Amino acid sequence: MAERRLLRFLEENGVTYELIKHSPTFTAQETADAANISGKLFAKSVLLKADGKLIMVVEPGHMTLDLEWIKNQLDCKDVQLATEEEFQAKFPNCEVGAIPPFGNLYDLPVYLIDKIPHDCDIAFDAGTHSEIIKVQFKDWLRLVQPEILH
Repeated sequence: MAERRLLRFLEENGVTYELIKHSPTFTAQETADAANISGKLFAKSVLLKADGKLIMVVEPGHMTLDLEWIKNQLDCKDVQLATEEEFQAKFPNCEVGAIPPFGNLYDLPVYLIDKIPHDCDIAFDAGTHSEIIKVQFKDWLRLVQPEILH
């Protein structure tokens, strides 16, 4: 079932959303394909440790994260993928690998790699491997207020 805190947050903020069920998937591109959505319009959450602090980076589902580029953008000495043990407790109601791009709900800073078109709908994991949520990108930006990386 979709992450309740997220659904409540969307509803409380007047965001119209579509909950889409699909067969279980385990990569962002598989999920986008299963829901008939372009990987460019699928917002993938990646959890990193930047100089020891847990952060969330959001990028299009078809991209591969460049850790060196992130390190330079954030002016950090060290950036690495966070391990499941390092972040699982922050997301108790989400399946590992299906975390929605709302780090602000979990007290994490959110950074957006600015490659998603701003004038469209986006989709993202709803906390499970078999559900996604679709919203207008401008609504996601308003609610999350990520730091944008160009």
